[in-house]
Amino acid sequence: MLHLQMRNTVTTQKYHAASRYLVQQARAELALGDLRQASEKGWGAAAQMVKAVAEFRGWSHRYHGLLPKQSRPWQQKPTMTT
Repeated sequence: MLHLQMRNTVTTQKYHAASRYLVQQARAELALGDLRQASEKGWGAAAQMVKAVAEFRGWSHRYHGLLPKQSRPWQQKPTMTT
């Protein structure tokens, strides 16, 4: 079980890092005036963070269609700290 928890932590960190990178890219695109690319990068960043939390909590997150459903319970559960 400990091995699975460690893998989840590493995967969670990868999703978090990808989100931070996409936020930086979104800001760069926004500075260039490319609103479409900025919004796509912003959505990607949000999706990666939802996946990070889902992975950390053991929720299914393989498909983008599940992401809105997975983000609803956050109001009722403690937040993840890094």
